[in-house]
Amino acid sequence: MNELRSDLRLSLSNGIFSRYPLEKNIAAVRELGFENLEFNMKSVKVEDDTSVYAAKRLVDAYGLKCLSLHAATVHVKDEVEVHRAVYYGKISLEFARQLQAPVMVVHSNVSRRLSEAPRHRVGVSACF
Repeated sequence: MNELRSDLRLSLSNGIFSRYPLEKNIAAVRELGFENLEFNMKSVKVEDDTSVYAAKRLVDAYGLKCLSLHAATVHVKDEVEVHRAVYYGKISLEFARQLQAPVMVVHSNVSRRLSEAPRHRVGVSACF
């Protein structure tokens, strides 16, 4: 019989509660008995560099540990939108830093619709 590894951690993404206000969203994770959180940026109504403080305060208040952060994403339709996507990436990185998340997940669908040449011009990897 297999035993669970001692370093295995159970967590829940708050993305499933993204329709709730952030406080109710984070409270729901805790109320379900979780100690660990996978923070999803789609739960943040205003993604800017000041909203991170409310998120940090709530995560701390509910005694949750943030194991990862799923970055805010924008579907890029043209070259102009790449800079907006990069901005959301930077905001997500600040959230990950403040929430002390050791992992930030960037979903690969951010720039699939943009041709390869513009992706290279702004430094977005061709692996998308």
